[in-house]
Amino acid sequence: MFPIEQTKPPRETVIRVKTENFINKAACKKFLMDYAKGNRYHPFTRFDAGIYDELNGVMRRYMQGIVKRQPSSGRTLRSNR
Repeated sequence: MFPIEQTKPPRETVIRVKTENFINKAACKKFLMDYAKGNRYHPFTRFDAGIYDELNGVMRRYMQGIVKRQPSSGRTLRSNR
C-alpha cells in the first residue's frame, strides 16, 4: 500500500466529549405546549424530536460560558449576576 520509503501517516488525536442530556424532556415538552397554547393562535399538538437536541445544545453552550467567565483562581463556580 505504501512504498517502502514512506511510513503510514500518524493518526489524529480526537478528543471526544461525552454527550449527555442536560434537560428534562417531559418538563420542556409541557412548557413548550403550554406556552404555545397561550401565545399562538393555533396551538401545537406535537413537535420534532430535534427540538430536544437544539435545547440540549443551547444548555451546553450556556454552561460552557459560565465556566469560561469564571476567574482563573478559585474553586467555586459563582453566579455573575
